[in-house]
Amino acid sequence: MDVELQPAISALDSSVEEIRYRAAQRLFTGKQLPEKEVLLRLLADASWRVRKFAVEKLLEQSIPTEVVRTLVGALAEQDNAGLRNAAAEVLARCGPAAVEPLLEVLATGGVDERKLAADILGEIGESAAVGGLLQRLDDDDENVRAAAIEALGGLGDRSLAPRLVEQMQRDGLMVRLSCLDALDRLGADAPLELLLDLLQTGPLRPMVYRLLGRARRQLVLPLLVKGLQARGRVERASAARALVEYALLTDQQGRVDVRVELARLGDELMNTLAGMLASSVREDREAAVMLLGWSGRERAAELLLPVAEDPALREQVREALLGLGQRVVGELEEKFDQASSNQKTLILEVLGQLQNASSVPRLLEAILDQDEDVTRAAQSALARVARVEVVETLTSFLQRNFATHADSLVGALVALGKSFQREVVQAMEPLLQQQQAQLRQAAAQVICALARLENQDQVMHLAADHDPAIRAAAVSALGRIGGGQASYERLRLALADEDNHVRLAAVRALAGRDDEGLLSLLVIALRDPDALVVREALVALGNTGDRSLGAHIRPLLSEDDGMVAGEAARALVKLKWDDDPSWLDEACQHPDAEVLREVLASCQGWPVEKVRFLVLAGLRHASWSVRVQAAKTVEALGDVECLHALKESVEKEDEDWVRETMQQILKRRLAAESKRP
Repeated sequence: MDVELQPAISALDSSVEEIRYRAAQRLFTGKQLPEKEVLLRLLADASWRVRKFAVEKLLEQSIPTEVVRTLVGALAEQDNAGLRNAAAEVLARCGPAAVEPLLEVLATGGVDERKLAADILGEIGESAAVGGLLQRLDDDDENVRAAAIEALGGLGDRSLAPRLVEQMQRDGLMVRLSCLDALDRLGADAPLELLLDLLQTGPLRPMVYRLLGRARRQLVLPLLVKGLQARGRVERASAARALVEYALLTDQQGRVDVRVELARLGDELMNTLAGMLASSVREDREAAVMLLGWSGRERAAELLLPVAEDPALREQVREALLGLGQRVVGELEEKFDQASSNQKTLILEVLGQLQNASSVPRLLEAILDQDEDVTRAAQSALARVARVEVVETLTSFLQRNFATHADSLVGALVALGKSFQREVVQAMEPLLQQQQAQLRQAAAQVICALARLENQDQVMHLAADHDPAIRAAAVSALGRIGGGQASYERLRLALADEDNHVRLAAVRALAGRDDEGLLSLLVIALRDPDALVVREALVALGNTGDRSLGAHIRPLLSEDDGMVAGEAARALVKLKWDDDPSWLDEACQHPDAEVLREVLASCQGWPVEKVRFLVLAGLRHASWSVRVQAAKTVEALGDVECLHALKESVEKEDEDWVRETMQQILKRRLAAESKRP
C-alpha cells in the first residue's frame, strides 16, 4: 500500500461526504487503480456522488481482469444496493472482458445474481453469451427467465426467434411479455395464430399489436383499428404505432384501406389521436401525426399545428398536412392570424406546395408580416404558386409600401421572377423613373437580381446611375452575369467610385469571376482608403491560390488596423507564401493580438518547423485568446516539442478556464497516443 495514500484511505471513514469525495479524487490521481478493497469501499459509499465519481474514473481506464472479477463478485452483495448498481454499471461497459465471469454467475449464482448477470449481459450485447442465456430459459425462477429473454432480444440475432416463440407458448405472463418484447426488438415475426390467441389476454395486447403491425395480412387491419378504440391509453398508443407500421409495409391498396378505416372512426379517432399528441413518448406522437395525415379530416390541421413547435416533429407535421391535401387550405388560412411564427411559416410552406390559387391573397398579406422568417416563407410560397397576374399586384404593393416593406416585396418579386423574369423586369422599369429614391432602389434591386447576360446593357446603364445604392446593385449583378470587356471596364471604374459601398460591391464582383486581368484590379483595391474594401480584396486574393500575389499582400501586415493585418496574414497562410519567411515574425510582433491568433488558427497545414516558433510564442502570449488558439494548434500539429511546451504552460497558466482547455487538449492527445499500436 502506498503510504502517501493512507490519509486518503482513512478519510473514507469520515461521516462528511465532501471529505470522502476529496479522498476519492486523491486516490484516483495516479495512473494505477486503487487496491481492490479500497475500490469496493468507494463503489459502496453511501454518497451517490462518491460512487458516481469512482465509476467514471474506472471507465476512463483499461480495467484489469482481476478487477473485473472483483466487480462480478460484488453483484452478490445483498446489503448494499449502491455497490451492486455501481458494479453493474461498470461491468456493462467492460465489453467482452466481463462476459466469461458473468456467465459463471449466471450458471451458479443466487437468484438475484443470475438475474443481474443476465441484465448486464444484455447491455453488453456479445454473441458469446447466447449459449448461457439460452440455458437460463429453463431456470426455476420466472424473473431470471424473463431477464435472459430480454437479454437475448438485444443481441440482434433473428435465428433466436423460434426458441422465443416456443418459450412464449409454454410459459407464464411475465415471460410471455418478455418474449413479445424480444421478438419486437429483433424485428422478428411470430405465428399469426399465436398472436391472435395472445390478443385475448389484456396485459399482452400492447406488445401483441406491435407484432401484428408487421404481419402484412388484411385481417390484421380491423384488429388494429379496434385497438385504437380500446380503453387503455397504452393499448391505444400501441395499436396506433402498429397501424402506422402496417400502412408503411403494405401495398398501395392496403394504404387506401387504412385511410378508409380511419375515416369511418370520425371524431372518436380525433379524440384518441389528440390524446396521443400530448404523450411524453415521442414514438406515440409521431404515430398520431402520421395517422392524422391519413384521417382525411379538416380538424386534423387544428390538432397538428401546435405539434409543429417541436423541431423533431415539424417535418412529419408538414408531410401530414400535405397528405390531407386541398381540404385543409381553408382551415390553414383561417388559423394563420392566431398562429405562432413557427406555425405561420409551416402554413405558408404547405400552402405553397399545395399551389392553390385561392391562397394568393393570404400569401400577399404574409409578405408584409413583421417576422422575417414568415416573410421569407411567404416569398417562397408565392413563387411556387407562380401566377403571372400576381406581378401586377406585387408591383402595386411595392409602390404603396416601399417605405416600410421594401426588402420583403423585393424578395417576393425576385422569387416570382424565377418563373416570370420578363414580366417582372418590365413591371419594374417604369418605377426607375419615379422621384422616390427608395422606390427606385427597390426596382433596381429586382432588375439586377433577375438580370441575365442578355440584360447586360440595362445593367451597365444602372451601373452609371446617380444613386450609389443603384450603382452598387448593378455592379454586383455584373459580377454574376459576366459580359466581356465592357463589363471589365465598368468594374474597373467602380473600383474608383466615390462611394465605398460601390467599391466594395466591385471587389466582391471581381472575386466571383475568373477572367484574365481581374487579379490586377483586386491588387489595386488593396490601396483603397476603406478598410472593409481592403479586407474583402485580401479574402479574394487569398482564395486564388496564386502565390505570386504574396508580394502585394505582404506590406499590409504593417497596417495599424488589426483586422486588415489579420486578413493579410490569413491570405498569406492560405497562399502558403514563404518567399519572405520574415512575415511570420512581423505577424507575431503586431500590436493587435488577433493578428497572431489568426495566423495560429490558419497555419495548421504548414510544415511544423516553419511555424513552431509561432506556436511557442503564442503559448507565452499575454492575450488569453492567443494562448487558447496556440494550444489548439499544438493539438492539430502533434509536435513533440510543442506538446512539451504546452505541458509547461499548463503549470504556469493563471486563467482557470484557459488552463482547463489546455488540460483537455493534453488529455485527448494522451488518449490518442494510447490507442496507437
